[in-house]
Amino acid sequence: MGFFRKKEKVHSLAEAMDIIRRNPEKDLIPVGNNRYIVVDAAQMQLQINAEKEARKKNNEFMGRKEVFMKEITGNGEYRKMPHDISESHSSKPGRVVPTYNNYQSAKNYQKKYGQSR
Repeated sequence: MGFFRKKEKVHSLAEAMDIIRRNPEKDLIPVGNNRYIVVDAAQMQLQINAEKEARKKNNEFMGRKEVFMKEITGNGEYRKMPHDISESHSSKPGRVVPTYNNYQSAKNYQKKYGQSR
């Protein structure tokens, strides 16, 4: 989980090269200007391979998602359907005007039934 994991010690280039000279199975990771972390090369390779595998699975998932979305939308035909309330999909001619929460409809209500307080 990494909650109690110790931080890797940051070394200068000279110190890091000295550690690598003594332990050839170690490798360097740059973390800043002339600052390096010394790690085990095998452990780092395992981590790189795990990240590559995760990226590959994610790419496969995104490809399957794209195919699924094309199937559902009929190769994009259903995405072209208008979803705007200003367009009428009925047989009545003209523009559809919403009447909910409208000042004119409230004004007509007050004329018809009086003040509602």
